[in-house]
Amino acid sequence: MEAAVLGDHPDQELSPPAGVALHTIVTEPVFALMPAAQPLAPREEVPLAELLEEDWAVPRPDGDRTREYWESTCSRRDRVPSAPYEAEGRQLIEIVRAGPAVSLCQATFIEVPGVTVRPLVGNPLWYRHMLAWHHDGPLAPYGTEILRRVTDGYLSTCADSPVYARWRAQNPQAAAPAGQLPSAQS
Repeated sequence: MEAAVLGDHPDQELSPPAGVALHTIVTEPVFALMPAAQPLAPREEVPLAELLEEDWAVPRPDGDRTREYWESTCSRRDRVPSAPYEAEGRQLIEIVRAGPAVSLCQATFIEVPGVTVRPLVGNPLWYRHMLAWHHDGPLAPYGTEILRRVTDGYLSTCADSPVYARWRAQNPQAAAPAGQLPSAQS
C-alpha cells in the first residue's frame, strides 16, 4: 500500500510509523444522525446531553476507535449511554431510519429520506481526516499535489451537505482545514 486515508480523534492522535508521513486533510465536527421523526430533529443543533437519553446505534468496537472516543466523551459528562445496537454502514443507517436509535455521522453525511443530520451544540466531538504515504515511496514527489486535490475534493463535498454547508458558514474559523485537533472538551 502506497497511500491511505486515516482518521483520528482528540486524545487518540495517530503516530505515523517510521518512514510514513501523515498530512491533515481537514478536521471536522461529528454530527448526530437521528430518525426524521425524532423530537430533536427540527432543531438546528442538538445537545449531546439530550441525545444521551436515547438508545444508540454504534460502530462495533473492533478496529475503529470512534466508539471508544464517544464513550470517553460521554463519561466526562457522567453518562453511560444505552447502546443496544451495533452496526456499520447501511445497517446502522437503517436502524436509525426505523426509529429505535440515534447515532453519529461525519459532517459531510448527506441526509437520506427518513433520517436527519444535525450538528451537536458546542461541537463536543471531532474527527480529523489524514492522508498518509511513504516518505520514499513513488507518491512522495507528488504528495503536495495529491494532498491539494484530496482536500479540494473534500471541500467540494461540503456543498453537497446542506447541514454541513450551513455549519461551515456559521463557523468559518472552525471549518477551515486545520492540522490540529481541538482539545477534548468536558
